[in-house]
Amino acid sequence: MQDLGLEFECTALESPPPAPQRKASAKSAQHAASKAAINCLPALVAAAGWGQLDKVQEQTRQIVDLLNEHYPSVSKKLAARLTTNPTRLRPLPDNLLIANEPRHTLTELILADTARREIEAIIYEHTLASKLAAYQLQPRHRILLHGPPGNGKTMVAEAFAGELGLPFLQIKYGGFMDSHLGGTNKNLTTVLEFASQAPCVLFADEFDGLGGARDLQGDVGEARRITNHLLIELERLPSHCLFVAATNMTGIMDRALLRRFDFVIELTKPTQTMVVECVNRELRSEITPGFDLRPQIERISSTTFDSVHSVVELCKQIRRDLVLNQGANITTIVQTLKTCPKH
Repeated sequence: MQDLGLEFECTALESPPPAPQRKASAKSAQHAASKAAINCLPALVAAAGWGQLDKVQEQTRQIVDLLNEHYPSVSKKLAARLTTNPTRLRPLPDNLLIANEPRHTLTELILADTARREIEAIIYEHTLASKLAAYQLQPRHRILLHGPPGNGKTMVAEAFAGELGLPFLQIKYGGFMDSHLGGTNKNLTTVLEFASQAPCVLFADEFDGLGGARDLQGDVGEARRITNHLLIELERLPSHCLFVAATNMTGIMDRALLRRFDFVIELTKPTQTMVVECVNRELRSEITPGFDLRPQIERISSTTFDSVHSVVELCKQIRRDLVLNQGANITTIVQTLKTCPKH
């Protein structure tokens, strides 16, 4: 009897699930693998287009692993290609540029209505590039973002890339500005020629450091030559490269250079409407479960802030205290708003 019992137990443990259940499970696993592999394709295509061969191999290996069980023939062919490194573009000048996946979309950003409408119009114009080309027109593509720090200039640049599905390239000023005569102009040409090869968003933060007015007191000849060179290169930049520059100080920028931009968009400090939108998003019930923060939300919403970033950071401080101290210090945190300057 003991043998029969053991045999029964083993049979029960090893008994396969019913055929319909196995079929559904296999189909579900196949679908999941296919979906995961498809999700790798945008990063693979972007990396291949910009000559980032290490990322190409990394993404390809991931796809090979995902497809191996359910699509072995495709997986085998892809694995065979890992020994080759074709590319049609020059390698990324990584001492001058950073290539990143955009982290933001337009819906995530807290913006004034005027700025949002302008940004939406630019995105719409670029989605209709082929239609414009049929009428011998090109989408406008030189954009200057300005305003006080902390109000989303970098995030807007990333949102352009995210909404349009383009690579996001950012100029690295550490390697860009060259003390040698003519060095910066050479780097500028290298960056813009690289970005011109394929559709992308090219972002230049703190642009006033590069495009300062040529008649500034104390200016030297090299700075003037950089601005002159920039004027020429921006005019040559093709429309499939969306050039986004950002500055906190338009007042010191060269007037002729400002005229090169198709759009000059101001990102202002947050209005009360923007503060309310930001606070309601950052302290929504889904991420503050079990706490009634209505008094704090009302207090913060009636306060003037210099930047959207400062509102977000305050809300994060409150959420952190909820997690670490059950909200014991929230009253003190909110009371510090009394010292915030009014404008």
